Amino acid sequence: MELVKKIDLATIEAVFNDPAFKEDIAHNLQSWREDYSVPDNDFKTTKSWIEGIIYDFLELVRDVEEDSEMSVTVFTKYIELKCYWKQINSQIQYQNFKTGSANTVLIGKASLTTFILIAIEPLINETELAEIQEFLTKPIREVIRIESSVDISSPENEMNDLALMEAQLDSLYADKDYLFKNVGYATADEILESMESLQEQIDDLKEEFKDSVLIDNNLSFIGKRKITIIKNKP
Repeated sequence: MELVKKIDLATIEAVFNDPAFKEDIAHNLQSWREDYSVPDNDFKTTKSWIEGIIYDFLELVRDVEEDSEMSVTVFTKYIELKCYWKQINSQIQYQNFKTGSANTVLIGKASLTTFILIAIEPLINETELAEIQEFLTKPIREVIRIESSVDISSPENEMNDLALMEAQLDSLYADKDYLFKNVGYATADEILESMESLQEQIDDLKEEFKDSVLIDNNLSFIGKRKITIIKNKP
């Protein structure tokens, strides 16, 4: 990745008006449309969405006059898009985990966002990029189980978002298998239904025994009872 030493409006406009960048976006859109049999309406909406993000970003930097502030603007926009990319990728992973398929529009947006991130990265200092990556991947690293087949400590995977996502997916399936083996359930709905059933049973027991009395740890009257005591005459 070649780092641009100076960031100004002309440099940023050149990046996003580059014919190669526009061709990459168009090719990605068309491939996504064909690979996932995307309906025309979803295709047009998603195309307008990515074009709007690029247009709004260029309008933003055009309103910024100072080059120093331009760097901050580019930096914060990168963080915003990186966070968005991670959010929808996590959503896609969980959809695949729960149902075996994911929303095709989300897949398209994730892929398109990647191209913008790649275009912005050369405008940001490499040290700052590494700091952003470390900060954003830390939560994922902390929840990945040992069962993951991906070595996230290896140099080639340490800063690889896709490798981290694959490790996260492995972790989810490991958790699912662990739950099924130990509690007999593997989905959140099944676990919640079981917990609700247990809570209902507990509530029923509490209601049944709420008027119980224990005498000398031996004799108990369970529930509401009418007790009559007859005194024997001498």
